[in-house]
Amino acid sequence: FYVAITDAQTGRGRMIDVKNLEDPLSGVLASMNIPGINGGKQFLIDGRISVDGGFAYPLPIKWTLNHLNPTDVLVLLTEPIHDMTLRNYTIGYIAGLFAKNKAITDSLKSTSYRYREELGFVTGKLSAKDDDGNPVRIAAIHPKESPLRLHTMNRSLLEQGTEAARTFTADLFSKEKQNLTKSQKLVA
Repeated sequence: FYVAITDAQTGRGRMIDVKNLEDPLSGVLASMNIPGINGGKQFLIDGRISVDGGFAYPLPIKWTLNHLNPTDVLVLLTEPIHDMTLRNYTIGYIAGLFAKNKAITDSLKSTSYRYREELGFVTGKLSAKDDDGNPVRIAAIHPKESPLRLHTMNRSLLEQGTEAARTFTADLFSKEKQNLTKSQKLVA
């Protein structure tokens, strides 16, 4: 289960497999951590303050294709495919929050470009093949309208999102542990 995070000091992004973390939920929460909105919470991943991975990897489709060799990719978008209003507003807001952090503001300058470029896979302008030369199917689920504007976001929505992430992560890893236990019994 990979998530994107951005190093708050360098502005560089990386993908992490949260299963390899001592606390998988910390990786999930770090991947959606927007300082100034999250109540001042900080998440350390490998000793580094980590923030929302969308700053560096707005749509990590290329990374997924290059590192995971998928047969199918499902992209979950929070905004309509052809509406960049929310994304541009969010980037401007975040840039204001990080005005003193050159690494993050530099990373944000190219975020819209990278997002539009990778969106080409979703819209069909770009295609991909797996390691065997077979086409990779790429699809997206997205709202028809922007469901939420950053400036109207309230704490209860953030708390709901955090709780949903906590529940999903706990459920995901408890099922994985159950499956691992079952397979260990079969091997033993």
